[in-house]
Amino acid sequence: MSWSLPRTAGLVFVLLLLSLPLSIAGGDASAILLVLLFLYALAKRQTQLPWNPGLWGLGVMILGFVLSSAFAADPAPAFWYSHRFWRYLIPFAVLWALAERHPLSAFKLLLFSAMPLSLYAVAQYFTGLDLLRSGSLTSEYQPEGGIWYAVGAFSHHLTFGGVFLLLFGVALGLSFATSQPPGQRRLFQVAAALFFIAALMSHGRSIWLGLFLAILVVFGLRLPRRWVVGLVILALLFAGVLWRAQETSKLRRIFKANPLGYRILTALSAKSNRDRLAMWQAAGMVIQDHPWLGLGANATLEVQAYYDLVAHKVNHRFQHTADVGVHQLYLQTWIDFGLLGVVGLVLWLGWVPYAMLRIGLKAPPGSLDQGFALGLAAALLGSLLAGFFENNFRDGEVQNCILTLHGFALWFWFRAQKNA
Repeated sequence: MSWSLPRTAGLVFVLLLLSLPLSIAGGDASAILLVLLFLYALAKRQTQLPWNPGLWGLGVMILGFVLSSAFAADPAPAFWYSHRFWRYLIPFAVLWALAERHPLSAFKLLLFSAMPLSLYAVAQYFTGLDLLRSGSLTSEYQPEGGIWYAVGAFSHHLTFGGVFLLLFGVALGLSFATSQPPGQRRLFQVAAALFFIAALMSHGRSIWLGLFLAILVVFGLRLPRRWVVGLVILALLFAGVLWRAQETSKLRRIFKANPLGYRILTALSAKSNRDRLAMWQAAGMVIQDHPWLGLGANATLEVQAYYDLVAHKVNHRFQHTADVGVHQLYLQTWIDFGLLGVVGLVLWLGWVPYAMLRIGLKAPPGSLDQGFALGLAAALLGSLLAGFFENNFRDGEVQNCILTLHGFALWFWFRAQKNA
């Protein structure tokens, strides 16, 4: 059998889909190979780099990176950050691999890979089962009375939560595709429930906010208004109970008796947020001193000096050093790429869910395309909200998943343009 570029790309794409919830090594290896095959197809003029409005934002972000790096105190490590930019070709490689195939079959492969991992994460949460990591990493996630954060096959609970938040949003949207066979809808509903529980058990506060926004987007656009109003009232009542739980000893004891309740309660305390607030204060000082160009990427020593200044000023001992980032995607991008960089990032990452919302709202109610497009919008908006409290987009595992979903979104956008 002769070698076929499309067939090879299809096989590599399958490996990528199976690896996304499981392995950074497998995800990176298959993503790199898929991108290389796409570049080869470009060189052979068998495809082209398709234009879309998101490229304007990406171009502005990269321009901000170039200017910030050129004027950095040490340009070499700043420019070295560009070796990560290969991932930005993943959406186009995914779009090329999909060709005329609907992304539904690709997402089903993701479900096939992710659903056993979500069950593993639930077992991990309750028992501490961890077959893939070292003892030191396992013990790191036993912070509250002996319970475990769900991390799945990853090494960090926010990485796991970031990936399964994205998968939950898409599965939730597809759960409302009433035009699909009942068995298929049930699959999406079960998957959405499993992914929600697994992401919840990651104990990532930013992940919880992302889950809430994803639910709000899908339910707000697909359920009758009275249902949405009822859900909002329930959410407000729950927020009121949480507020009272901090002041009422009986409620506090009830919450503390449950690991999830304990995490929710401590998440609202000033003490648990002090480190993050101090990091943001340091980031604000960096931006105040360097508002236009930032410091350039990999300026760890310069940022650490601001950490030390804040530590002295407010008498705080940081849990993290500057090399792990300021736990806020947009502030971190401003520091690394300057004002142009953060504006470009928001334009690039924001255009995709915006386009999916428009497509989803125009699609026939209950159709597969509406469910998929609204699910993509919900997933990506939830991830963007989580970015206000974390830096998950910079995690390779999460970024691979986001950019793969961008490839799905581009498929819908280009088809909509063709049919317009």
